[in-house]
Amino acid sequence: MSYPMDLPPKDAVGTDTAQAQRPARFAGSGAKSYDARIRRLVPGYATLLDVIAPVLASRIGRGEASILISGAGTGAELSELAFQSTHWRFTAVDPSEDMLAIAGRRADMLGCLEQVDFHACALAGYSCRQPHDAALSILVAHFLPDDGEKAGYFKDLARSLKPGAPLVFADLGRLWEGADRPAYSRWVESVSPDPSAASATVDRIARDFHPVDEARLARLLDDAGFSPPQRLFQVFDFAGYLTVRR
Repeated sequence: MSYPMDLPPKDAVGTDTAQAQRPARFAGSGAKSYDARIRRLVPGYATLLDVIAPVLASRIGRGEASILISGAGTGAELSELAFQSTHWRFTAVDPSEDMLAIAGRRADMLGCLEQVDFHACALAGYSCRQPHDAALSILVAHFLPDDGEKAGYFKDLARSLKPGAPLVFADLGRLWEGADRPAYSRWVESVSPDPSAASATVDRIARDFHPVDEARLARLLDDAGFSPPQRLFQVFDFAGYLTVRR
């Protein structure tokens, strides 16, 4: 099903407590400003978007396929994927109705609205009728603490995929800098309309994000039923990977 309106009908989407707890930066005016903010938060964000669609197309082709977009947000990844094939169908899952409303309008403008099903819930609250052929998770898992929640998220992704299905994901990790991230802070200064806010951005990342190193990431994926991750993108501590559901 798809929704040619600003918000999916209340009785046609999932809801859960995570939706109610969605931070303000993903709701209301925070949702409206997200696309501008993310480009000042993630270096190389445009390049990351550029590579995810061809990577998936190289794995699943351009024929009929079902693709899960976990943490679909305002639909930036959806925009890139829609240009690859008119035969792909998308399931956009996100706890923020406000973000999904923007994604719906974007899909409508792109002419791919009928290819998309929207579900306003966390991934744990999404029940797929049939496992998907591929999945995306862009800048989602780094918000989850490594106390079982991050492991559970990857298991939910695996549960939603067919054996052999690719998963492309990207997150902040522990790859290059320490928690103070001096080079990243300088980059934030260079792209921010308020350079003095760079230190606050780094502080917020240290407080709100939960990065892991690649050894730990590989163990989490293995426990969830995925192959070892292959890195396909990196700028500072932000990295994107390809893995496959075993």
